[in-house]
Amino acid sequence: MKMKIRHKLILGFLVIALLISCVGYLTIKRSQDALQKSIEESSMILASKVMDEVDRNIFRRVEGLQSYSQDLLLKEDVIRSNREYERMADAQGYIAMKNREWLTVSTDVITPFMQQLMDKKSAVELLEKTEFYHEKYGYEVFKSIIVTNKYGAVVCMTGRAADFSQGEKQWWKEAKEHRFYIRDAAFEEDAGTYSLAFAIRIEDDKGNFIGVMKCLLNIEDIIQAVKEFETPETHTGKKTVYKLLNRKGQLLYSTDAFTFLATPVSESLVHNETEKKKSHIVLRKDEKYGEVLSVCVHSNYEALGMVFVVEHAVKNIFAPVFSLKKELFLISVGITVLAVILGVALSTSIAGPLTQLRDAAARIGEGDLNTEIAMRATDEVGDLAVSFRKMTEDLKKTTVSKAYLDNIITTMVDTLLVTDMEGRIKTINAAAKRLLGYEEDELVNRQLKIIFSDADNEKTFSGLLLRGTDSGHMAQEDCLVNEEKTLVSKDGRKIPVLFSASVMRNRKGRPEGLVCIALDITERKLAEEKVLRYAEEVREANEELKSFAYIISHDLRAPLVNIKGFAGELRYALREIRSSLRHCGPHMENDQQEKLEIIFQKDAPEALGFIDSSVYRMDNLIKAILNLSRVGRRDLKPEICDMRSLVRSILKTLAHQTEQKNVAITVGDLPEIVADRIAMEQIVGNILDNALKYLEPGRPGAVEIFAERVRQDAVFHIRDNGRGIAQDDIGRVFEVFQRVGRQDVPGEGMGLAYVKTLVRRHGGRIWCTSELGVGTTFSFLIPSAPSQSAVKDIAVQDDTVSGDKRSV
Repeated sequence: MKMKIRHKLILGFLVIALLISCVGYLTIKRSQDALQKSIEESSMILASKVMDEVDRNIFRRVEGLQSYSQDLLLKEDVIRSNREYERMADAQGYIAMKNREWLTVSTDVITPFMQQLMDKKSAVELLEKTEFYHEKYGYEVFKSIIVTNKYGAVVCMTGRAADFSQGEKQWWKEAKEHRFYIRDAAFEEDAGTYSLAFAIRIEDDKGNFIGVMKCLLNIEDIIQAVKEFETPETHTGKKTVYKLLNRKGQLLYSTDAFTFLATPVSESLVHNETEKKKSHIVLRKDEKYGEVLSVCVHSNYEALGMVFVVEHAVKNIFAPVFSLKKELFLISVGITVLAVILGVALSTSIAGPLTQLRDAAARIGEGDLNTEIAMRATDEVGDLAVSFRKMTEDLKKTTVSKAYLDNIITTMVDTLLVTDMEGRIKTINAAAKRLLGYEEDELVNRQLKIIFSDADNEKTFSGLLLRGTDSGHMAQEDCLVNEEKTLVSKDGRKIPVLFSASVMRNRKGRPEGLVCIALDITERKLAEEKVLRYAEEVREANEELKSFAYIISHDLRAPLVNIKGFAGELRYALREIRSSLRHCGPHMENDQQEKLEIIFQKDAPEALGFIDSSVYRMDNLIKAILNLSRVGRRDLKPEICDMRSLVRSILKTLAHQTEQKNVAITVGDLPEIVADRIAMEQIVGNILDNALKYLEPGRPGAVEIFAERVRQDAVFHIRDNGRGIAQDDIGRVFEVFQRVGRQDVPGEGMGLAYVKTLVRRHGGRIWCTSELGVGTTFSFLIPSAPSQSAVKDIAVQDDTVSGDKRSV
């Protein structure tokens, strides 16, 4: 048993706990990912539909404006205005003068000149169109429409414009150059409200530029397109929130409480990683809802830059998943704690002392040189050598005082010797002086071979130095030896030790010497010799018991033969006496005749019957003892046994009993094993015979034979539905001459004792489980390869014979 058992046990339990937790976590994580993906996909589809509808709505308004720009009456007014300005000597000066007059008038005043522009037929026609949409939708779709000539001067308008001269404004220039202009929602001075502005170039029939038409689209028209997709949930603020943003991230509309064109919500909502992408998904923090999943879709109009956002509060949509995570965490903690407790409990009971020793050595190696190590002689001394090697490697990297190191070496319980690469002893500790009887100056600078016995001297010491100087060997292995050796003390006493030697290296990895540790195992050797002696005594005692069983079975037969013979002589004598007394009958009294008749016909035959029955019983018991003795002495002959074929051959011999008792026998898959075939036939035959004998009358019998693999061993089971065995009697069924339950079936109680002996001779074991009135299952294990000692010798492994004798 190695110290690693502790770590394996604890790690094994923790790995199981971790696997359970990981499987649960991965399941929940995948469920959350699938749910998030589903929500993202559905939200992306919804957001795309809404944004497309907003774009289509704007496009319809733009198309309407384009159709207005082609109106003949409008074009005539624009062309007429251009001609008038062409005839002026200084058109721009005129426009500037009119614009100054325009700006000097209060915004709520309409001058005659302004009214003249608003009364033009083209202006009235445009106003009628805007009023039509107002009546149709219930709100002003177009806030204002302005038409300018090619000089930028206003030609006609549906309402007062902020300026008369529009030629220097950005929208006018872009519409003239690019034929179309559109701008994000903003405050418009011409209408005194927030609107979406777009402008269209006006051309004559030949495609020449003649003016620009500008329209202010009410932002409400865009919001109405969003509202068509709203549901009651979007106004609860618990599950879904719709937001419409401009290119700066300012709110144009939200189903949640909002301020129009407020401070930007989040730049991540309007800026995606790649500008070419129309949509993107953002997981962000929100002051109100915490973590929010936002699905953003951008307008097809790049110049417009609007973004529609569908947002979900993560804590709401993933509430069931978070609950599962919390439960999984609690379960994982519980399983982990239980795994640690079980691992620690098992490892402490199995490897506590060894673990403490190794941990102490490891702490020294890490630099905790104050750790005390209680060194005890155990069978795991190899781990001690490994731990001290680790300690010396770590100490090379640590700078400590010489007195501190000397104190460690001096106080060590085990013998420590340090040599140079020439084999000269350089350092010894107090334990070495006590063990070998030398003083320090008697060993220092002397060759290490002085302490070895002649048998171990050359092969151990020379081998150490040879391997120690072999750089190729040392690069692979620093531990040169770890085995039992014999040391010689100063007074010539030979001391058995567990000797280990390892290489001491400098900082460059070059060998500087050998560190040798010797553990006195004298007491262990004495204990081993005592165990061997006891084993030999047990073997001899068992042999004597077997011989005694054989002798007593033969010697007891002689008196039985005599008893049986003399009983026969008594019967013959009684017949002769009775025949002789018949002639005397007439001369006897009646009561004398009756007494004689009772003696000859009842008392004497009954007594002789008891003698015969006892002799028969005693003879069977002696035969049983002799058979059990022979089982113990017969050499087993292992061979490959096909157990399925073997069982079938046994069932053929029992066919008459199974048919007579109407027993159904089921044979499962049985493996091949290496065992003594005769012994296997006796084991299976005895168990099956018992099963058939003790079936419960009144119900159909059923016997099942099957097997399983436990590691590399084979375990056979024979299950019946018979009368069963009481729990108090199960422990006695394998004892010699023990019969349990109702005694209505003949037998001596030796069958299962034979079976137990044969199974144990194969190095296996047998047991049974039973329930009274339900049935019994006999199980026996046969190792994959029986040991030679189990095959050839029963003296140590099998105590069945000696145990049975005590029972007898």
